[in-house]
Amino acid sequence: MADEDRESLVQQFISVTGVETNRAKFYLESSAWNLELAMSSFFEGADNDSPVDDIAMSTESSENQAARTSAANNPNQRVQTFSSIRVDSESSDEEGQAYYAGGSDTSGQQILGPPKKKDANKLVDSLFQSAREHGAEEKKDDERSGPLKRATFVGAGYRLGETQDDTTIVRGATESRPREQVEKKLKLWKNGFSIDDGPLRDYNDPENKSFLDSIARGEVPQDLVREARGGEVSLDMEDHRTEDYVKPKVTVKAFSGAGHMLGSTEPNSFSPTPSVIKCAPPSGDRIPPPPTVDNKLPVTNVQLRLADGKRMVLKLNNTHRISDIRQHIIA
Repeated sequence: MADEDRESLVQQFISVTGVETNRAKFYLESSAWNLELAMSSFFEGADNDSPVDDIAMSTESSENQAARTSAANNPNQRVQTFSSIRVDSESSDEEGQAYYAGGSDTSGQQILGPPKKKDANKLVDSLFQSAREHGAEEKKDDERSGPLKRATFVGAGYRLGETQDDTTIVRGATESRPREQVEKKLKLWKNGFSIDDGPLRDYNDPENKSFLDSIARGEVPQDLVREARGGEVSLDMEDHRTEDYVKPKVTVKAFSGAGHMLGSTEPNSFSPTPSVIKCAPPSGDRIPPPPTVDNKLPVTNVQLRLADGKRMVLKLNNTHRISDIRQHIIA
């Protein structure tokens, strides 16, 4: 738009409203040099100026009078709790910086900027304070590295007899299996937080807001509950607010895969299989020493058939007993 056209619009606005040139330009520039829209904005503002001021003054006076009356009647309201202080600080942190366009704080349009970034020290303090209020206990160093409880064997057993078929199954007592306990460590750093040896997560990231809110309420975050898969989550909080996050070193894992036996035309592939402990019978390669035989006395041969099907022949005297044969078998 040419300068002559703009000057003409300014003169028309002044002739109708009777305001100064600068103020006329302000309304026209705000309305993209639309004369009708600028005049409409001016008259709406002029109609709302006096009522708003009167209402604001009357409201302020009534609120001040009510505050004095309530303070005189109830002096205990001067005392503030930690919860009220924390709510006030959280609300002030969440509100953004106020800016005023087209004037000062008494005239013009107020614009709220982005929310303020929370201080890491204050945030960590509030998390620990909330955890204590919800029953959290501080652990000592020796309690953190305590011995793990080993699960006792629960199941069925087998009572062996003299023969292969003479075996009795002994049922164990049925016990309710406890829920598996999953331990997690929440490390609060100077520049963020991490779970166990996981990556660094920013305090001010909107994706982490629900996680930190759950901690502040004394609840286990849903992310950790899903990872536990039905187990009981034990969350430990560690204070590292004076330290910067350092990425942990990656532990080298031993080789686990498939191998090939060399020396054959078609190498066989061997895959790692879980080790299974089997209770094998005594090896038959080791021959126990036979009972002492006196050749001056009558001698006889006794043939034995063991439980695994092996055949054994013993040379004995007539004076030997069953206990001698048994001693030879179990030797």
